[in-house]
Amino acid sequence: MTAAARPDQSTCSLLAMPQGQSATISHFKDQFIAGRLMSMGVLPGSQVRILRRAPFGGGLYIQADELFIALRNEEADMVCIR
Repeated sequence: MTAAARPDQSTCSLLAMPQGQSATISHFKDQFIAGRLMSMGVLPGSQVRILRRAPFGGGLYIQADELFIALRNEEADMVCIR
């Protein structure tokens, strides 16, 4: 199985995680998003934390290990955490 197709009972979407809390990336729901994020170094097993949420549901600013990136809500919803 690929990193984008490994379901787990105890996972939820990155979009649902509260700001400031840390979690571990479990897998990705979408192959395209998985490819984009993994090419930047955001891998299953990476520690992720939401630093800020844009106003009016505009997206998230996250830290994944040593990387700082912005994600749209649709992209963050494809990242499964545990």
